Amino acid sequence: MNGHHHHSDIGGISRHKEVGRLKWVLAITLIFMVAEIVGGVLSKSLALLADAGHMFTDVAA
Repeated sequence: MNGHHHHSDIGGISRHKEVGRLKWVLAITLIFMVAEIVGGVLSKSLALLADAGHMFTDVAA
């Protein structure tokens, strides 16, 4: 054993930072999704509602 350790850091970014960034991206996406739902309902826009549904599937995946 040479005492050399390998960590799961990818490109110098820790797993903790990756999870934090993912949470922020998901939160921003959910905010935009809710805004599209509200805008779609108020304007009776099927396109906005469909895009909100698409964003939901992106977040759920």
